[in-house]
Amino acid sequence: MLEKEMKKVIAVVLVMSGFLFCADSFAADGKEKVNLGEIVVTSSGHEESTFDYPGNVTVITSEEIAKSNANFVPDILRREPGIHVFDQTHTGKTAIVDIRGFGDTANRNVLVMVDGRRLNEIDNSGVDWAQIPLESVERIEILRGAGSVLYGDNASAGVINIITKKGAGKPTIGYDYETGSYRLNKHLASFQGGTPFLQYAGLGKFQETDGYRLNGYFQGYDYDGNVTFNPTDYFSFNLSGAYHKDWSGMPAGLSRTDIDRIGRRGSTTPIDWAKTETGYFKISPVIQLTKNNPDSSLSLDFWKRKRRSTSETHWTDWGGGFARDSMQINSIGGTIKYLIGYDFGPVSNELVLGNDLFRASNRILSVDSMGTYLQLEIRKETFGIYASDKLTILENLILNGGCRYEWAKYVFDEQDVSDDYKLREPDEKAVELGIEYKYTPKGALYGRFSRSYRFPATDEFFSRWTTPKLNADIKQQQAETWEVGIKKDTIKYFKTKLNIFIIDVYNEIYLDPSVGGLGSNKNYDHLRRKGAELSINSDVNKYINLYLAYTYINAYFVDGKFSGNRVPMVPANKVSWGIVLTPFDFMDIHFWSDYVGIQRAINDEYATRPKVKDYTVCNIKASFKCKGWETFFGINNIFNEKYSEYVTSSANNGPNVLYYPAPETNYRFGVSCKF
Repeated sequence: MLEKEMKKVIAVVLVMSGFLFCADSFAADGKEKVNLGEIVVTSSGHEESTFDYPGNVTVITSEEIAKSNANFVPDILRREPGIHVFDQTHTGKTAIVDIRGFGDTANRNVLVMVDGRRLNEIDNSGVDWAQIPLESVERIEILRGAGSVLYGDNASAGVINIITKKGAGKPTIGYDYETGSYRLNKHLASFQGGTPFLQYAGLGKFQETDGYRLNGYFQGYDYDGNVTFNPTDYFSFNLSGAYHKDWSGMPAGLSRTDIDRIGRRGSTTPIDWAKTETGYFKISPVIQLTKNNPDSSLSLDFWKRKRRSTSETHWTDWGGGFARDSMQINSIGGTIKYLIGYDFGPVSNELVLGNDLFRASNRILSVDSMGTYLQLEIRKETFGIYASDKLTILENLILNGGCRYEWAKYVFDEQDVSDDYKLREPDEKAVELGIEYKYTPKGALYGRFSRSYRFPATDEFFSRWTTPKLNADIKQQQAETWEVGIKKDTIKYFKTKLNIFIIDVYNEIYLDPSVGGLGSNKNYDHLRRKGAELSINSDVNKYINLYLAYTYINAYFVDGKFSGNRVPMVPANKVSWGIVLTPFDFMDIHFWSDYVGIQRAINDEYATRPKVKDYTVCNIKASFKCKGWETFFGINNIFNEKYSEYVTSSANNGPNVLYYPAPETNYRFGVSCKF
């Protein structure tokens, strides 16, 4: 019944869009000078307007970030259409950002990058969002849908590229202080400046909080900086690096019995902990070959990262005990990208040729109170080549296409008495085709097809706890995505985007908890995700901005033993809306609300556990500026909604569903100054 109603809603939206399309076609003035959108690099590999790419691309600006009450990057992503965020601890460490309904496997299907450097680990741990200081972010580029042609592995659902701040103008230094609920304490010092020859920026940050739940604490340090040299008009050179260290508690999920016994803020694992230390540096020279439009350039990226993590977990059954796991992941990557731009008659052509190399090794050391000792090294290497071409004909018809071939190599070297050594060498290809027609200077229709893939994570191929340890039957994942949409900036003070998509996924890799004590990784047969994404933004006047984002996703199993059931942890409906008031130049008031619909708990593929209830969270933030000073006060979850974003179940839990309660009403207060 709900799906039928949603189809009616989508039909109404399509009719409205068609009406606006016709009306604006008659009303458009081709001579009007228009702003065709923010400049992005994620979608095509070179700078272009979001309006000039046949797909759903969004840019979140630094101004929008400042007006939100976000503490970590996932907080600012919650309001975006097509994106669902679910978190265990709400400290950034455990957040999963899902694009287009991949649920629990999203952290392996959404590629996250910082300035083009990939953050996805080679194992199942996903992205550690706590490593990205939100204060260093200039903008966030979001590509919904596959980006495998340009970026390869992990990009089946979408790509999130985080662009950090670069220095400009006269030298300035700044200081920020924040406090809030759960003993939040944050200090940040920053500097930036630049000349035409040299730009620089950097920060140092300390943050700690007790967290909402017992043993939900977080304490972290960040140091981040970059410098760009421009010795000539045709050559630039960027050098960046960062260091991050944190400690955090690990409160486990709570059953209904646990919540009744110890409350929502309690923990059944009060002494489990984790520690992470990571650092990287990146070198990025760019040679500008021409200054024409379109231009030609040669760019290179080289980066190296080291990440150490240690965790300790305790148990009370079987007489009690503990286990300590330590990992060190060393990663290096490099890309070479050649952009060739030229015009011939009424056609403008931009061709991107490139290749990338990635190599990572994961050294694992595990010990426990029962005397079990294990030492293991896992290595993964990938090498990909790609080509992507974009043709612009008579300024209103855009065609693009591309392909990639990528080779991977896995080495599993268990360095104990068994001396086990295994090797796997899969390969895959990706394809993308797109078309966009600008029916007015401010309106466009587009269609897009892509074929993407995902290689297994190292601990999907290999588990040190199972027999046999190498899962020889696991297959790499393939997906096909079809998408059509309309982008409209055609009515004064009014912008809309609407798109409809279908994603067919084959051999999607998942953890089946019903096999053995810790479960076993398997392949689903065939899944389908179909849905719609709608965004509306209206600058009513210079004092009022309104926005709305609606997402409908029907993610279900087509074949296999789960046929007909919905994919867990994917809400069918999600609505975000807000209003930004600027009554004075020195004052902003931002109110927003997020609604997340009913969904299934993680591991509930058989649809036998209680559904996760829907919830609505409302927030508000007021900011005040005076010269170089700024202060803000924000309240999250104003109406004290009691909900859980992350809910899981397991065959080993009997009938229990485990909840990770989200924070109730909480506040943040901060002040900053720049000199």
